[in-house]
Amino acid sequence: MKLFISTYPFAQYDVGPLQLLQNIPGLTVEKNPFSRRLTTAELENLSKNSDVLIASTEKISTKVLDNSPNLKLIARTGIGLDNVPLDECKKRNIKVTNCPDGPTQSVAELNIAFVLDCLRYVSLSTEAMKHGQWQRKTGYMLKNRKCGIVGFGRVGQATALLLRAFGAKVKARDIAPDNAAAEKLSVEFLEKKQLLEWSDTLFLTVPLSSETKNYIQLEELTLLGEQSVLVNTSRGGIVCESDLEVFLKSNASFFAGMDVFISEPYDGKLANQKNFIGTCHMGASTRESRKNMELSAANSVHDFLKAFSLKKI
Repeated sequence: MKLFISTYPFAQYDVGPLQLLQNIPGLTVEKNPFSRRLTTAELENLSKNSDVLIASTEKISTKVLDNSPNLKLIARTGIGLDNVPLDECKKRNIKVTNCPDGPTQSVAELNIAFVLDCLRYVSLSTEAMKHGQWQRKTGYMLKNRKCGIVGFGRVGQATALLLRAFGAKVKARDIAPDNAAAEKLSVEFLEKKQLLEWSDTLFLTVPLSSETKNYIQLEELTLLGEQSVLVNTSRGGIVCESDLEVFLKSNASFFAGMDVFISEPYDGKLANQKNFIGTCHMGASTRESRKNMELSAANSVHDFLKAFSLKKI
């Protein structure tokens, strides 16, 4: 059996997950040969004739499945499954797993990093200093900030817990409210329009779907107001990037922090805006998170193949 690991990095900070895979009898392990994310075409070629695929956020096309007619399992090293053709996998009896707990704390902490950077002008001041300008800017505290969270799952709840430690006020929006978690964190659920009008800081922690695509457009940005902060660490496409660019240009006191984009690597116009900070889809990129996600994916492979072998006996 062939296992192809397309995700990068893998076992860079802890060899445990790789060793677990290499010790599975009869399994040949091949890794992404490049020190970067694979293109769809590269994935289609390199993963040919795989029985198992460990994948990250790279797009898994139908051709990837066609090229591996014996593919039995796709194990995601992350939460989202929007890059996986789930309907097609179901038709072909390909099991798909993810690791929802692995990146939770890492992404939540990046949410806080974004909002603190925006509120205290950290990146803006650093850039000015690099050009010989000493600009002391007066920002805002996170304490008593009205923070809205769209998507109150694992990451949303972890973000709320961190915000509470700063003394921020937190309310949320979710299509399937976890009332027990909300009560524990003293969080009230609001409808979308209510949340936007109340919030001066908004975190997006939802999966990309037909309901969340372009969830934030010009209308929503206007409801947030001029001195607000928008943070998106979930998926590109949830924020309409062209609308955000227009809004940032005409509202210099509005800040946005984004880790995810419609097209990645991102080279669009948002990066030219002074009131925008961006990172390279690295919400889960902490050593602790990488280890947890890789180990989860490796265990998924181990358990699946063990069960598969037992069925054949």
